[in-house]
Amino acid sequence: MLTTSNQKIHIKHEPIIEPEMAKPNTVTKLTTSMERTYIVADRYLLLEKLGKGGFGLIYSGIDVKTGIQIAIKLEDVSKAKKKYLKLEYKIYERYHSNWYYLPFKEEAYIPHVYHYGQEGGFRVLVMDLLGPSLAELLTFQFERFSMKTTCMLAVKMITAVELLHAKGILHRDIKPGNFVMGRGKNGNNLYLIDYGLATPYLDVHGNHIPYSTNARFHGTDKYASINNHNKIEPARRDDMESLGYLLIYFITSNLPWAAQYSRVKKQHRRTVYGKVKMQTSIESLTKDLPSSFYDYFTYVSKLAFLDKPDYDYLRKLFYDTLEKHGYTFDHVFDWSLINISDCVVGGSSSTQ
Repeated sequence: MLTTSNQKIHIKHEPIIEPEMAKPNTVTKLTTSMERTYIVADRYLLLEKLGKGGFGLIYSGIDVKTGIQIAIKLEDVSKAKKKYLKLEYKIYERYHSNWYYLPFKEEAYIPHVYHYGQEGGFRVLVMDLLGPSLAELLTFQFERFSMKTTCMLAVKMITAVELLHAKGILHRDIKPGNFVMGRGKNGNNLYLIDYGLATPYLDVHGNHIPYSTNARFHGTDKYASINNHNKIEPARRDDMESLGYLLIYFITSNLPWAAQYSRVKKQHRRTVYGKVKMQTSIESLTKDLPSSFYDYFTYVSKLAFLDKPDYDYLRKLFYDTLEKHGYTFDHVFDWSLINISDCVVGGSSSTQ
């Protein structure tokens, strides 16, 4: 049952800053090829285009009043089929609220949101400028992470997804491009981003969404759960299954369905990937990997639709693997000792 408590959630963030009222006279016309002199809400200066996502364009910028570096997301109102930025902002509001389903004690990191509004023909979201996504870092590391880095990331990713679930929300598009590292003193922090496909699995009364066998497919073919392919309504178990596929890919640079059928035409890929996933045993998927990977998938595959995953157990699997192989959880990743300044920052430009 949904509860509201005065207990503090152990989350590393500052309170959300209330959105300022957009000033309609700030700008006369907006285009997707904006000049560097464009300022949002009289204080957020656009500097450099970083990339694009499902919502539109993302720029780096600076708060001219504080000097803080920020990211500015722009969504063209006339072209957007869905109000992705509004949805994202609402989820950040949920993150920063005291509304939660279960107590949350792990350390998790949430970007600050400084402004949300509409100017010209665009919805605008201003938030912390984050570092490279795990997709970008994979490319930087020749498409493979070490066992130590993979296990440390596993713990951080499980925690990030657990926090979202604790807020009553499913992500439904778990992929490398939607996890990003921080910058500067926050460079070892991991953030889960991009909520264009996210949806509540709990209503305001704490009731779980109903089971359905006629659900639409959501997510990325490569990492989607088997239930998703089978049109079964996604639940918490499906986010965790997708996360497991990411871990396999991180450490092996391979997923059986993607490696074997990468040349299949896009319109047929989802069907083919789904069939291969259903035919791939856990033993085959985790062959030659530490037992934690087998145990992870064995556990997740047995979760029922309404089940809350045992996140502590899943984290412990990878803590134990680190210890067994003589590693310490020291936040020194594969990329920590090399210059990654050329990696795209902002996180949402990758599609992997």
